[in-house]
Amino acid sequence: MKTFPFDTFGLEERDEKVLYKTYAELKKKYDVIPDGYFDVDLKDYDLFSEYSHIFVRETIEIPLENTTCYLLFAQVSYSGIGGKGQEYSASEYRFFVIGELKKEFAHLLLRKMTFIDKLHEVMKPVRVKFENDKEFSNKYYVLAKDSLKAELALGSKYRDALMNLSIGNFFLEMKNNHVIIGNKTPADTGVALECIDFMQKISEIN
Repeated sequence: MKTFPFDTFGLEERDEKVLYKTYAELKKKYDVIPDGYFDVDLKDYDLFSEYSHIFVRETIEIPLENTTCYLLFAQVSYSGIGGKGQEYSASEYRFFVIGELKKEFAHLLLRKMTFIDKLHEVMKPVRVKFENDKEFSNKYYVLAKDSLKAELALGSKYRDALMNLSIGNFFLEMKNNHVIIGNKTPADTGVALECIDFMQKISEIN
């Protein structure tokens, strides 16, 4: 790991290996820039509201053909209620990808559909439905303040790109001209690379 440009002091072996592998794989495809800088406050995004603490340890800048995206290696802390009704708290490193698009979109949140979502749907219809794309609506749960803008933002090409994703627990948030994507599992090289490929695809749609 002599060419590894990151300070790994304090990282567990598993997280260090994932960060190294991801960086090595990215270098094969892109002119990556370690210690990249992006001027976005993560606190402005609803997807991060469930975390009690977020620490972005590393930011890798990745120039794409139509935009620039950033891979964030971030430590997140969160809490919840376990299966036996007991409270728990946890902390782990996850990857997030943030990119800038050429035009502004409606503010919307998207994630994989769950049984609880379907239950909420019966009780209170809060999601954006795509009546002409039942397959997409059955797979993804979309929330937006303006449903019409959300439907226009997620045109057929965007929906096709989303349908081709294989990432579990996938989520996306669009706000202004930025997109944040990731999933709710510990940092994984395959997930990071697929999120970046997805960012490349949607940047070509604009």
